[in-house]
Amino acid sequence: MVDTFNFGSGKYAAKITRAGTDAKLTQTIIAGADFANYSRLKGRKLGVLVLGKTAIASHLRIVVDDGVTQTASTYHTGGNTAEALTALHTLSTSATKLEVRVEVNSSNGDAYVGGFQFVLSDVAPSDWQYRNNIPVATGTLAGILSAAAQVIGGVKSFLSNPLYYPGSQSTQTAQINGTVYADSSPHVSTTTSAESLAQTPSLPANLLDANGKGLRIRVWGTFAATASAKNPRLQFGTSPGSFTIIELNGSGATFNAKTWSMEATITRISPTAATARAQAVLGGSAVDVTAPVVVGGYYEAMRGTFAAPAVDFAQSTLIARLSTIDAAIGNTTVLGFVVEMI
Repeated sequence: MVDTFNFGSGKYAAKITRAGTDAKLTQTIIAGADFANYSRLKGRKLGVLVLGKTAIASHLRIVVDDGVTQTASTYHTGGNTAEALTALHTLSTSATKLEVRVEVNSSNGDAYVGGFQFVLSDVAPSDWQYRNNIPVATGTLAGILSAAAQVIGGVKSFLSNPLYYPGSQSTQTAQINGTVYADSSPHVSTTTSAESLAQTPSLPANLLDANGKGLRIRVWGTFAATASAKNPRLQFGTSPGSFTIIELNGSGATFNAKTWSMEATITRISPTAATARAQAVLGGSAVDVTAPVVVGGYYEAMRGTFAAPAVDFAQSTLIARLSTIDAAIGNTTVLGFVVEMI
């Protein structure tokens, strides 16, 4: 009777029989005579997968051999079902060849193998894939992106201004943006009369490295229940310059124990100039947060174009900060600060 077993990874599988002595099947990936032409593989990692089946434990395994070092997989469990035998091999810097061999050891009997896959990767394949030369990308494995929804963990780097098709669009693109800084821990003004830096976020260098790029800055907080002056100021610039985009400045019942918020949009228009639009809202009671907010005042600033020395995008450091010149320590508390790319 003809043996027609396969693993579903192709029409055929190889049957290896041990009869008295250990048996092996070797697949040469790069022969010794050719390896000098592939020196860039030295030090790289090779992930190998072979499907195997045997009814004998500690009988079937794979070995990766570069002529200097070898890496072996674990043995098949002997359950007489298909199992993925995998190995992750780092090629020696003195490697002379690259081979993968199947070993049938110790006990007489039959073993089947098929679905050989070899991938240059930091992780070995976990299962057989039809397109073995281009695996599907995962959080730890480079490869193609799935046509379906796909979650890929970890931080990824893309080209400047990456684009996507929003909604059902197939022609019009939108830019991928996101939050670059967020802090919701309280920050309190610490000096009187002189400027106090209540909060100075640490922003990634060169965020606005091209014209048309912009930031949205949002900051909010509360004023203390004191009658003395409060003066929070939202500032932006590039090191060492900066300027105030918008500020609130007042005292008495209008500012006493009130909520406040500021928002600004900054857009780069040249290497040494940007435009800004900002607004500030003075709200209701800062104590009873469950009550409806009674808006105490709305203020808006159109800054037009501002330029060096406040803005010089050749500098790598961006400044976005909330400073205060209060009449008493603790008059202004910052409860949230968010910076987003737009």
